[in-house]
Amino acid sequence: MTTRLWQLLVLNSVLTGTVVAAAWAVKSPFLEPEPIGGTAGLFMVPSEIADGRWGCYLLDIDAATLVTYQLDAKSSRLELASSRIIAWDRRLKNFNTHPSPADVVRIARLIEESRKLRDQGR
Repeated sequence: MTTRLWQLLVLNSVLTGTVVAAAWAVKSPFLEPEPIGGTAGLFMVPSEIADGRWGCYLLDIDAATLVTYQLDAKSSRLELASSRIIAWDRRLKNFNTHPSPADVVRIARLIEESRKLRDQGR
């Protein structure tokens, strides 16, 4: 068995155990968030995907892929929810943000100019 396959099998076991445990855990504001686990460019982040729905995110650095799994509480099955190659996402400069970076620059320049005018008036 290849090293990469072995790592994936071990991570899958940890992932399944963590998600199942998180799904049955009692919610408390005093509980610490689940730790991020990973090795060799493969990272897993347990998370509450939606209100009362648990799952995790799996980030494969080498393949530049983000995968989401969710736990089906009725069948206790871990299901693939989504998968996406993120290599091109990181190249976006301004996507779905407010205010836009250009607006932030414009606002910062206006603030700087108003400070200069205020300082000149002293």
